[in-house]
Amino acid sequence: MKPLFHITTRIAWNLSQAAREYRAPSLDSEGFIHLSTEEQWRHTLHRRFRGVADLVILRIDPQRIDAEIKFEPADGEEFPHLYGPLPTDAVINLRDAPRIIELAPGVAERIMAADDAIADVVACAIEDHGSPQTYVVLGARPGRPGEIALDRARAAGAGVPDVGWMQVHSLPQHADGTLDEVALLAYVESLVQDD
Repeated sequence: MKPLFHITTRIAWNLSQAAREYRAPSLDSEGFIHLSTEEQWRHTLHRRFRGVADLVILRIDPQRIDAEIKFEPADGEEFPHLYGPLPTDAVINLRDAPRIIELAPGVAERIMAADDAIADVVACAIEDHGSPQTYVVLGARPGRPGEIALDRARAAGAGVPDVGWMQVHSLPQHADGTLDEVALLAYVESLVQDD
């Protein structure tokens, strides 16, 4: 089975170390701990943890868990649920939750309508300057918000402006009104280097 993921606060994770097991509040209230797949955790982060500070993402090896893991429907998808506490030694690693850069809706629409080369320009900033902890959120599309993850330049989830998130209201343009891709790359690089 592929690794699974759980999002929690750093303090909750640290407090679990002495007991050698992590118990999310949902284990008592719902009977299970909410998990996500590799494809789901970004959307979960943006939908459920807006404005929550000091979050970590736990990467979990399901083979190290004795309790039952069931994939069950939630929000139109099948999510993994852990029916028992999470042994701390099942956590392969943890990392800080990503920083979010929020684009205003008008800007988002212009990027969505633009050439794929723009996504390549944005992705290039991460490849050259290296922080997979930074994402550009493109704002609302009809039916579901979307984002470009800078490390992968692919649609991956949702996001809204909130505490500690940056909002970008305009993109650099040439005199003729076309997008200045060189200036956009420089701007994204500056955001990455500020991390």
